[in-house]
Amino acid sequence: MSDQILNNARASRMLPQAVVDAAEATMRGTSYGEQYVASILNTKHGLTDEGSYVVATNPTPGTAVAYGNGGTVAAFADTTAAFVWRNNSSPVNPVSMYLDYLRLIIGGTVPASATSTHFAIKIDNANRAPTSLGTQITPQNLNLRSSRIVSGQLWCPLTGGNAPVVPAASANARLVARGTLRSVISVVQDEYELRFGAVDGPGGMAAAGAGRFITSAPPIVLGPQECAVICLWQPSGATNPLSFEFETGWWER
Repeated sequence: MSDQILNNARASRMLPQAVVDAAEATMRGTSYGEQYVASILNTKHGLTDEGSYVVATNPTPGTAVAYGNGGTVAAFADTTAAFVWRNNSSPVNPVSMYLDYLRLIIGGTVPASATSTHFAIKIDNANRAPTSLGTQITPQNLNLRSSRIVSGQLWCPLTGGNAPVVPAASANARLVARGTLRSVISVVQDEYELRFGAVDGPGGMAAAGAGRFITSAPPIVLGPQECAVICLWQPSGATNPLSFEFETGWWER
């Protein structure tokens, strides 16, 4: 006799008839056999509680990194990166790395003549970690009680100023995101936030002064040994590098 227990749910793509409290109800499923689940925590606290959520920031609050040396990065270049995320988990004991957000706080210097701030993101199964001019950041597990090892890695511009040099994209690389963070010249104290897989539309203030600008990007999930590379550039930027503090978050499962 088989010990297998089947938990069946009634397929119901349409909202079923509600039942009164304390009455029995049939589990609701999709037409693919998946079970509908209503979460009472519509936040990421559960990911933090289980030790899966990770953040990485510039090590010293108030101290910005400079993206460029003398002048800003004025055009897209496949081997010039602003940030590189890498899932360093082993294929033998794999976890997936789910990018959540990237936040930049503009400070220090801004390019004197840049007309806008653009970005592009490529994912790759080749190692795109910087070969020079990059600083590796130590990510932090948000749960102090968790002993889980963080598999994700992050590189940012070299402390003191410059743009990380990364290996060229492999033949398997895919361009998955292209957009703008600010459509006019940057202002000190601007805050740019890129949300991966956001369900809400972008928002911000089209103001001459400092403001907060939110932009969405596709959901990015990195498998073992895969990388995501984001390039930033500011057309017409001549003098002064773009300086910013940063914070980025992801979860690993």
